[in-house]
Amino acid sequence: MSRPKKLKKEYKLELTTGGQTYEAEGVTLLEAINAIPLTWLDIKYKGMIKARKGDQTFERFFYPKQLKLLFGLNKFVKIKIARDIERCL
Repeated sequence: MSRPKKLKKEYKLELTTGGQTYEAEGVTLLEAINAIPLTWLDIKYKGMIKARKGDQTFERFFYPKQLKLLFGLNKFVKIKIARDIERCL
């Protein structure tokens, strides 16, 4: 039996909110979003998400309500926002 291949982390995500910057990497964009150590209770300010895949970069501004949805408990909203960002890359 062969060993499973180690997947290369393609997506890099950078969230800037409240004067702090959080960075994460993942094989998929959803995995990178889940790697950021924030909950919806921690979000109090608007923020900017910068996503990178290779040499392509996409920036998007989020209001606090949108960020709370992104880091909340509803995984369907996370999937939808991740797909929207991924389509732009």
